[in-house]
Amino acid sequence: MFFKKKRQSIDNDADWIQSIRSGGVRRRRGINSLFDHFSYLVKVGIKKYRLREDESLSAYNQSIIVVVDNIISEKFRVDSSIKTYLNQIFSRHCVNIVRANTTQKAGNWLVDLDRFPEPAQDLFNEIVSREEWQIVIKCIDQLKKQCQKILLGAVYEGYSSEELAVQLNLKNAATVNVLKNRCRKSLMKIVANSGLKL
Repeated sequence: MFFKKKRQSIDNDADWIQSIRSGGVRRRRGINSLFDHFSYLVKVGIKKYRLREDESLSAYNQSIIVVVDNIISEKFRVDSSIKTYLNQIFSRHCVNIVRANTTQKAGNWLVDLDRFPEPAQDLFNEIVSREEWQIVIKCIDQLKKQCQKILLGAVYEGYSSEELAVQLNLKNAATVNVLKNRCRKSLMKIVANSGLKL
């Protein structure tokens, strides 16, 4: 599964980004190096989130795919390190698996979402059951495209308001926060009409 150390290793963000964006053999080498370098996260998933090895490895694989896709599409911003970014995404995937394995009921999660610091995904995942999440996703699909990007970007992908402002060409983080609040209220109405009890 892991490559031997004979190959020249890449161990800094600039080299990983350059290699992955280059394509071809260099991209493959960069992805392999990234995968190997942070593979310790699989053990973190097992210990911290009490996942089975296959579940933790699946969460890790999915996280690497997201990171690589976002590096290639230039959605990844160099404001944060790849390590921090990957850790956030991996954490969310682990919590998703934990959530899918539980039958927790939702409380006033949607009402209280804006009271919690970004990213709020950990809380969101812990209190929303799998079935409820599927309903919420269908409801989000009914929102305007900008609202979809803001809510999914903030909650699912863990982008800060500052990062979303840059991605969506908005004035600043304060503008994103105002829009996020409006979008959240719109989503609440749609969710309420879906029959999901808040």
